[in-house]
Amino acid sequence: MVTTVTHRRIVGYIRVSTDKQAREDRSSFGTQEGRIRATASAVGDLMVKIFCDVESGRRDDRPQYRAMLEYIRENDIDTVLVQYLDRFGRNPKEILSRIWQFGEQGVSVEATDQDIKDEMMLIVNAGMAGHGSKRTSERFQANMNNSARKGVHSGPPPYGLRPDGLRPAREIKDGKAVVV
Repeated sequence: MVTTVTHRRIVGYIRVSTDKQAREDRSSFGTQEGRIRATASAVGDLMVKIFCDVESGRRDDRPQYRAMLEYIRENDIDTVLVQYLDRFGRNPKEILSRIWQFGEQGVSVEATDQDIKDEMMLIVNAGMAGHGSKRTSERFQANMNNSARKGVHSGPPPYGLRPDGLRPAREIKDGKAVVV
């Protein structure tokens, strides 16, 4: 009797939205990669490549996302693995159409920490990914507008002002600019 062992060929996709998130010690890059690698190795799958973006998930033109799509077109890949569906993207229309297109090509999209195998759960989770992004934007805009109404500057101080914003970082003394 001959037993054939097949291993799925997997690409991973990792994403955070901002450079700040990518630089932080508690960055989810490491967590996402760890979960993807652990899931693949636990069942003996072959991790072929991991793609990594620092871009908003609302954008469909993310460089590594596009590179991943091209890589999948050109190579024999069985599965795209993400930690959560919202790492794949935040645009529900793009998420669903891409996953369904992959399905027609024999490529599945799976999440290590979220059930998206059932189509109903996939649709719900895709909608939640888009909704979460929209809510974050709405809260951010409301906070910025509230700060502006109060006359409070949001974000880092403009160049030349101290962080407290109360006085300039440089003053002129005896005809020379000095840091105070």
